[in-house]
Amino acid sequence: MVVVFPQGKYKGRNEGRARAEAFFQYVSSTFAGGLKVSDRYRTTVGAGTVVFEFADEGQLRGEPHRGRVAVSWDIRDDHIVMYREYFGGN
Repeated sequence: MVVVFPQGKYKGRNEGRARAEAFFQYVSSTFAGGLKVSDRYRTTVGAGTVVFEFADEGQLRGEPHRGRVAVSWDIRDDHIVMYREYFGGN
């Protein structure tokens, strides 16, 4: 699996199952206060790629958070093989 992330400790291309697991554990700990999807904007599907665009809100390191996110999954043989995340302001 490959995870591509735009900033911080996991900025750039992160390859391998162990690195992906570490990334998702890190994200879970960063949002330990909770995170939810507050608005869904669109889902696009085509040729083995799915893109979700949404707003999220919750607690980021204990502080209020609201963001807009796009997540792209490349799928091969019923498995996610690449995860890319993009985010910015509201």
